[in-house]
Amino acid sequence: FATAKEAHAKLPKSKSFGDVDGAAQAVNEAKPGRDRMVAEVSSKKAVAKAFEDGFKAVVAIQKKRSKVIAGAEDLVNLAKLANGDNPSKQNLPTYVLQSMFGDVLVAANSRFEKVLEGRYKFETAELQGSMAKKQGLGLSILDQRLGKSINPSALSGGESFCAALSLALGLSDVVRANQGGIAIDTFFIDEGFGSLDPTRLNQVMNMLTQLKAEGRTIGLISHVDDMKEAIQEKIEVRPIEQSGPSTLSVNWMS
Repeated sequence: FATAKEAHAKLPKSKSFGDVDGAAQAVNEAKPGRDRMVAEVSSKKAVAKAFEDGFKAVVAIQKKRSKVIAGAEDLVNLAKLANGDNPSKQNLPTYVLQSMFGDVLVAANSRFEKVLEGRYKFETAELQGSMAKKQGLGLSILDQRLGKSINPSALSGGESFCAALSLALGLSDVVRANQGGIAIDTFFIDEGFGSLDPTRLNQVMNMLTQLKAEGRTIGLISHVDDMKEAIQEKIEVRPIEQSGPSTLSVNWMS
């Protein structure tokens, strides 16, 4: 009895130890929530594990990439230069075209200066801003009589025609020089001769005659009477009626 009394004295001083049935019901009601939390924790652990595995894989790939780059540093730098990461901000195709363009101007000037008594000369003109990155160098005209550069749009109609013809022939020369003998041997020139004065027309015709002597075929389309008379090998197109069909006559030297 004394032992029981001592144990009783140590018990919590409460009139009631709680509702056992109510506690059991609360436990049952809380169990679904607990199960959901356990499942959610398990899912988050799986996600964390997958992320950790993925991160380790990325680190491994990065190490391999760094090793490859370290072994190909010169090649990577060359690729950057070719793609425009250089002081001029020009990629390789633009740089090559720019260099070829300079060769075309040299070849074109050999004709342009002759046909216009040496007054004009092609030269390159620096472009500003983003256009320079894409196109490299532009074109201007040096007026050697005035000693200053002018915009090509300032040329007269006849001078513009001579400039365009000289550039086309210069391009032909560069193609032949850089393509192992492949040549542009046939030219068709559509109009433009009406803008030339008699002296300039005669100079252009002398240039075209020289090209023919070099073995090139030149086709001219023109309404200029002086040219019709000067060219013996020709196809003349004549209208039968104002709004009707046309007829052709061919003059060819055997």
